[in-house]
Amino acid sequence: MTTVGRLLGAALLVLAMTSGCGRAPDVQTLPAPSTSPAPRPVLLVDEPTGASMTALTRGRLEVVGGCPGADGGVIVWPHGTRFVGDDPLTVEVPGRGRFALGDRISLGGGWIVEHVGGKVPDAPWTFRGQRVPDSCLAHDVFLAGPH
Repeated sequence: MTTVGRLLGAALLVLAMTSGCGRAPDVQTLPAPSTSPAPRPVLLVDEPTGASMTALTRGRLEVVGGCPGADGGVIVWPHGTRFVGDDPLTVEVPGRGRFALGDRISLGGGWIVEHVGGKVPDAPWTFRGQRVPDSCLAHDVFLAGPH
């Protein structure tokens, strides 16, 4: 077999191995507990992943445009994050603990929406197949990693 034939065969093997992976699950949107004041915040939760970007966001947990976030930005939370209380609104982040509104948080990840120069992404906007509420999209969006 020639070198070109071996390279072509290797490329086809890699393609065959990766083509069966399929599409990853969508980001989940979870409404806040039912006793929360209206309108209820929406928790954006990422799909299961082991990968992460390396930026850092920190600030106090707050509701930003109807979605939990920090320091004026919306957060897409790590897989498994959920609401665990509503007085005050509290989220539980796997491996990191519980955080109530006003608590300081620090998360690794990266910005997936930044309003550079006042430009806002076209609505409706989706991330991994899940529609991000327009009110949340009006703010920068940070994708928190699992670590």
